[in-house]
Amino acid sequence: MVLFIILLNAFLAIILLVYNWRINRNTIFLSLLILFFSSYAFSYYTTVVQQSRFWIAIAYANPSPLWYLSGPCLYFYVRGILEDRIHFRKYDILHLIPFVVVLIGMFPYLVTSFDFKLKVADDVIRDINSPRDHSPNWIIPFETGLIFRPGVMLIYCVLSIVAVLRFPYAKDSFRAVPENQWCFFRNWMLLLSVVFLIASLSSLFITFQYNVNEQITREDMNGKSISLLLSITLLMLPVLLIVFPQILYGLPRNLNMLRRMAEEKASIAEKEVLSGQSVASKYAIGQTPDEDPFIELSQRILKAMEEEKPYLNPEFSLDDLADLLDVPKHHLYYCFQNILHTKFIRLRTAYRIEYAKRV
Repeated sequence: MVLFIILLNAFLAIILLVYNWRINRNTIFLSLLILFFSSYAFSYYTTVVQQSRFWIAIAYANPSPLWYLSGPCLYFYVRGILEDRIHFRKYDILHLIPFVVVLIGMFPYLVTSFDFKLKVADDVIRDINSPRDHSPNWIIPFETGLIFRPGVMLIYCVLSIVAVLRFPYAKDSFRAVPENQWCFFRNWMLLLSVVFLIASLSSLFITFQYNVNEQITREDMNGKSISLLLSITLLMLPVLLIVFPQILYGLPRNLNMLRRMAEEKASIAEKEVLSGQSVASKYAIGQTPDEDPFIELSQRILKAMEEEKPYLNPEFSLDDLADLLDVPKHHLYYCFQNILHTKFIRLRTAYRIEYAKRV
């Protein structure tokens, strides 16, 4: 069951990465976070539970440098949602220090032959305590690495939670975010951070048991409570991704939205022009600008379709609409999903049919 959930997480992460990175590139960090976490769970499962010689040779220690990127991926994902863009600062390179240190220390082991790794796997299967005597990392001792890995992740979980909790008070642009959407994403980011916080604490608990007990058994490391907690943690991620697909849209926000709305309140005449068109009236916006700042962008979508008729271009796509309006594509996804309540293709087709009827 645990193996199935691990593979399901990895599969969903790949699907998320392949199909959504162009919509909202911030999902790259979420996909990598799930993949790295899945590889860690798979390594633990093959080493402690399954005891497969072949898979231990592959999963034991080899992917460990990547696990130190899980924390930065979580933090960059949360920061990208809060700021509605992906950008890197000069000091962000510091987040890679644990990864680089572990990669350098692991490099001699990584380039060893597969036969040598099979021998290491035999030692691990024969005695789970054997890694104490020959750490695969020549810089960091094995017991220290066991604490260092979840400890780094724990720090990033706390940083992510603090960033979410401080955001409404530290950023004036919070006012330009739809309140209901902010509540949803705040809860999602907090829940995601807490899930990995629990996973890190669980790993620290297992590490504490391993380091304290010099002759720990495989049964001690594979207790029912530990297996149950690992299964629940792994299962929460695919369930949340399936039940709450809105997270793929990001937290759309336009920093100039409030200023434009204050200066350019949609006039009654403009609304009447929009409502007088058959297609525009079909997708009429039933909210006021005060309820959702993206009402204005939704109006711009309809207005551009009415006045500029970009749909006459046979190759007209959502990317073209994003370029035309000079907005990120996931902003448009939010408008179609939550305000216009239709899909881009359906709206484009409706305009083309209406135009054909006129001519």
